[in-house]
Amino acid sequence: MQFTISELNYALNSFKPKKAPGGDGFTADICREAISQNPGIYLSLANKCLELGHFPIIWKEAVVVVLRKPGREDYTHPKAYRPLGLLSVMGKVLEKMVIRRKSTKDSLYDMMDYIRRQLRNKKIVTMISLDIEGAFDSAWWPAIRCRLAEERCPINITKLIDSYLQDSKVRVRYAGMEQTQTTTKGCLQGSIGSPVLWNLLLDPLLKELEKRGDRCQAFADDNVLLFAGDTALEIQRRANAALEHFRRWGIRNKLKFAPHKTNAMVITNKLKYDSPRLNMSGIGIGKSEEIKVLGVTADKKLTFNTHVRNVSRKATALYGQLSRAAKVGWGLQPEIIRTMYTAVVEPVVLYAVSVWASAAKMLGVRKQLNTVQRGFAQKIIKAYRKGFKSPRSSITF
Repeated sequence: MQFTISELNYALNSFKPKKAPGGDGFTADICREAISQNPGIYLSLANKCLELGHFPIIWKEAVVVVLRKPGREDYTHPKAYRPLGLLSVMGKVLEKMVIRRKSTKDSLYDMMDYIRRQLRNKKIVTMISLDIEGAFDSAWWPAIRCRLAEERCPINITKLIDSYLQDSKVRVRYAGMEQTQTTTKGCLQGSIGSPVLWNLLLDPLLKELEKRGDRCQAFADDNVLLFAGDTALEIQRRANAALEHFRRWGIRNKLKFAPHKTNAMVITNKLKYDSPRLNMSGIGIGKSEEIKVLGVTADKKLTFNTHVRNVSRKATALYGQLSRAAKVGWGLQPEIIRTMYTAVVEPVVLYAVSVWASAAKMLGVRKQLNTVQRGFAQKIIKAYRKGFKSPRSSITF
């Protein structure tokens, strides 16, 4: 089946206008404007790529930007850095049309809904966040090809994905130097297709766990095991068996789990309870008071205080930048500030709000959110800070 104009428009409009470009230097707004002049040309090209099973080489050459991972003590170690691949937006439009993904918010909501149902049934819930060493970088291409065959993927799609993997190159820029390297394994971080290929690789494991009666919530390389039971001993037996299953699957697929980076958290309404003793490869798994999953920090009481505090800090930092350019008597106009608030600030604060909305019942959380909103409301109506009370907004926390 060929791509349609509606699929092309969906893909084009899904990118932020100034999204970082790949090696060609074309941002998303430039690509959108160029394609919209005659969308039939790009659509014909995309359909020919689909027909031939060919992904243009120029579109799969990534410029890799090396970012420091925060909070590391030793930055002389390569694993203290995160490589982020910047690919051509033109190629990402084609990727987007081939692959339409489920939202991280859906995955988070399903996970929290399960936990809350178990708590209502007076169960003890243990959440285990698994860490795979260099997950995207280590994805084994033969295993991906094997999975495509097992799922009876259409021949043209299989050929297109195979072409996408073959002869992929990365250009690493760091400290004024550049090095080009052909890749032989892995799914590039920053690629639209990478999380889906990773999910394809992981799917058999999830099905095996489901048959065993275990629950695993997975989205790309974020993998969370959930166990609910009446006693810690019951959870311990099931969880350790599942962790061993994960380890063996990793060996078969040339992937290595990192027990020292894997965390567990016990969630319960009970005042007295025992914690399960968990281990992987003979290494004990540490307990944590909170775990960050898909951008949301959950704590063992599900208050989400830390998450709200973090997003409020981000929003306050944005407010600080805005304040320098928006004073009462001069600077940015109210409509521009309003647009910035709805387009930039609200998405940060309200990300996955369906998951943590219950936290807004607490006075302390409402105060944090109202403080953020108050500052931007004051800038929008050009009011002085002293004595200003935030007017009723279309969004009430």
